[in-house]
Amino acid sequence: MNRRFRWVFLVLFLAGLLVRCDNDVEVLAPPANRTLIYALWSVHDSFPLIRIERSFMNPGQSAEDVAKIRDSIYYNHPISVHVEAWKDSTLEQTVSFVPFTDSTKDSGIFHYPDQPLYRPEHPFTLQTDRTYRLSVKVREDAPTVSATTPIVGPISPVTPRPLSPFNLIMFNSKGKFLLTWYSGRNAAYYDVWTLLYITEYYPNGDSQYVQLRWPLLRRLRTQSNTRHAYPITSESFYRQLALHLKEDSLINRRFNKITFYFRGVEKQAYYYTLLNQPSASVNQPDTFYTNVANGIGLFSSATLDSIPAFLDPKMQDSLRFNPITDPLNFLP
Repeated sequence: MNRRFRWVFLVLFLAGLLVRCDNDVEVLAPPANRTLIYALWSVHDSFPLIRIERSFMNPGQSAEDVAKIRDSIYYNHPISVHVEAWKDSTLEQTVSFVPFTDSTKDSGIFHYPDQPLYRPEHPFTLQTDRTYRLSVKVREDAPTVSATTPIVGPISPVTPRPLSPFNLIMFNSKGKFLLTWYSGRNAAYYDVWTLLYITEYYPNGDSQYVQLRWPLLRRLRTQSNTRHAYPITSESFYRQLALHLKEDSLINRRFNKITFYFRGVEKQAYYYTLLNQPSASVNQPDTFYTNVANGIGLFSSATLDSIPAFLDPKMQDSLRFNPITDPLNFLP
């Protein structure tokens, strides 16, 4: 969680001009004392979090120095944070968010290790057929900082399908397997990758569990409940193993399983990541996207789904005899 907060808040903190890319365009002067919001909720969250800061620029200090001072970036007085859940035009629920201190923040540009976050007092179930409206009042005389988001739903897997006979990876006669799924509700794009799990056995009796990450798709555009089919070839699978595993006649290996990961992101977060490319420099781009009214930042949704699968016996055996993977000493 802390890592996904880090770069986005550097962009927000150092921004000068903002372009709001929805139905209107808002051009703002350099922020002097504006409210910063960051929340990226998942349908799997039971205590969704909100990070709230303020931009405070001291002409006598650099932005990086200011970012390390707690009282310069966090509000030191109580603020009001509420979220409403709407279904169509009906208000279903209003939830108050309360502050708590997270003491696990890594070192970096911003003050650490303590960071104040906001969460509901009780478990809060997020639903994909609701729209969530955030309202923040930092002072009674200040305008309400607000934002709205739907929630991205889980995918519907077709092949492989977990907890069924269809969770086997079987390549057809042309050496292809179709990774097939229906996108979740409110998803705008997906990143898809897989982890390959392998055990290595050494001559001294020791063993090691190895994970290989294999990127498949990046920023695949989608809409709710859209069918996607991505072909994976047996040759590309073999070559991934050969690329990342070292040939060693003394090491035997066993292929354990393969897990596919689908990160679905809501439209506003898609715009945010597309338009707000982070820079390694302190001098950030002059324009970027925000969906927060009377403030700066992002209030949106994303979800991470996974499908574990296994190689069918024929494919498992092929690792021993295929010329690409034969030198890797896979066991039956």
